[in-house]
Amino acid sequence: MDSILNLLFEEWNNEIAVANGQKFGCGFPYCNDYIQTNYIKLEDVNLYNNIYFPISLNNMFFCIFEENFFSKEILKLIFDKKIKVLLLREHEGGGDHTLFFNKLYEFILKYNLSPQSFYLHFANKNLHSYYINSIGDVGMKVNISDWLLEHTSLVIHRAIESNKINDLGYKFELPIYNENLDRKYNFLCLNRVPKAHRVAFLSKLYKEEIIYNVDWSLLFSPYEFSILFGEEKNSEGKNIFSIEHFSKYFLRNELEKHQSQLKYFFYTKKKSEFEPISKNLFNFFGDTKSTHFKKSYENSYCSLITETSFENNEEHLTEKSFKPFANLHLGVFLSSYKHLERLNNYGFITFSDFWDEGYDSIIDPKERMDEVVKIIKEINNKNLLDIYKKSKSILEHNQSHLLNFWKRESCNKYFKKISNEL
Repeated sequence: MDSILNLLFEEWNNEIAVANGQKFGCGFPYCNDYIQTNYIKLEDVNLYNNIYFPISLNNMFFCIFEENFFSKEILKLIFDKKIKVLLLREHEGGGDHTLFFNKLYEFILKYNLSPQSFYLHFANKNLHSYYINSIGDVGMKVNISDWLLEHTSLVIHRAIESNKINDLGYKFELPIYNENLDRKYNFLCLNRVPKAHRVAFLSKLYKEEIIYNVDWSLLFSPYEFSILFGEEKNSEGKNIFSIEHFSKYFLRNELEKHQSQLKYFFYTKKKSEFEPISKNLFNFFGDTKSTHFKKSYENSYCSLITETSFENNEEHLTEKSFKPFANLHLGVFLSSYKHLERLNNYGFITFSDFWDEGYDSIIDPKERMDEVVKIIKEINNKNLLDIYKKSKSILEHNQSHLLNFWKRESCNKYFKKISNEL
């Protein structure tokens, strides 16, 4: 008999379930991508066993602690152990997980609920240590998810299988190994959100005159469209950069020397050269559809991946790191500490045979960024075509491994497991 996951939704609109916590910023849970689901209304709770109240915390991490997030009806069902709470989060980093566990336990104690009624399925490899170090093992069901990694592989698999023209007017195609292509650039560096570490990195490449051999992008979505964008907000609520954002990556005298390059990237909103023309710049450039555009990868050898997290030492691996593997590219990764080690543990092969990847073991973010720039400078002076030829077996292994990564089905196994709990 097939496993069925019973999911309770409190609100419905024309017989369609509404995401729990939608008015607090929650999206719809992704469970039905991996297992057969049965959506239940409040009035039908007594007809089923093993029911979960699913909440996606992908966008609003702390929203469940807002007043009236849980209605009295839902709290009573949790108290009576008629339902369990399933908290889902695809993003690996972002947000204070220690604080989250403390607040969640305070919430449980406040309403005299059972910790065993709370199931967490987060894509954060440090989740168990956050849980144990913050509140100890109090009985919560904590599970680490590889959702984002498997989902990236699954999306690519489905796009190839469907063979349909997408919103940008072309079919998703993976490059085939070809060492005879005339490639215009050595490097490809795709960025949308101009985080401080990305701007600092590009400015260092500019200062070293490497930027001329890079097909790069740096884009602002409409709500970020401001000359100086960063990770703080001014009195009007607009995002801004301040000098403090860059002190992690430059000494003071270096910051003064890089001032013109930093300003250049502040004022230049640029897509990569070979991305397809879109009617809507902000909706498409930099997203999954355009950043897998075959022509972009066939006009460069090596991707410079600027991961979402850099300066902290929390493991944070996203779909960005999979893009060079999907597209038969070499890769250098501006990422958090021990990022390459984790990729290797997942079965991907990085490029220590061709250049020093010791930057992966550097804890200090400034030193790590400087070492990455140094390595890129060395690679830029090498024969990239020769390296590309020698790396054929690695590139094809990585692409094949990624295309089959979704078959690991860890999410499917997890949802099956909890759906069959007594």
